[in-house]
Amino acid sequence: MSHLFQGITLGFTASATPGPFQAFLLNHTVQHGKRRALPLCLAPLISDAPIIILMLCILTQLPQGFLRFIQIFGGLFLLYLAKGTLSTVWNGNGQNSAPAQPRNFQHAILMNLLSPGPYIFWGTITGPMFLKALSRSVWHAICFIGGFYTILIGGFIAFVVISSAALSMGRKTGRMMAIIAAMALFGFGVWQIWNGIAS
Repeated sequence: MSHLFQGITLGFTASATPGPFQAFLLNHTVQHGKRRALPLCLAPLISDAPIIILMLCILTQLPQGFLRFIQIFGGLFLLYLAKGTLSTVWNGNGQNSAPAQPRNFQHAILMNLLSPGPYIFWGTITGPMFLKALSRSVWHAICFIGGFYTILIGGFIAFVVISSAALSMGRKTGRMMAIIAAMALFGFGVWQIWNGIAS
């Protein structure tokens, strides 16, 4: 139960902390609606697998510039998404009903892979806790990882639902939220590029 509680606590912290992925979800909620944004909440289940393996097995053997590389290219990708969101707002297209879900899901996976957050989180906090649980038994490790991702994905789903409810207040609110999402993506992108270069 202690490892389950640890996983739940960390999952809640990760989902409640504002970051690029939340801005990405807000962006797609505004552009495509709740129905198309909700499946994107599952992207960490796929993108985190190679991150976890990397952080637990070989990160200490990689050159110090690895995270810098991830940060810079991740920042550029965020700027690209911000540009697309602002273009939609200025053109007055509103929500896009085009069936672009596969591409959106690929973007969600790429977003996580190019964000330093999961690498740092798994390398400094979640990874050591997972290894400690695994040292006790596989069951303890399953409880930890299950609690973590249940609350993490649930938190992302709640974020999309709440954002969608706010959008229902009107088109003006939708445009405002789109601008907020674009500015958040832009801000996180600049921050990642700056940290990648400065470090």
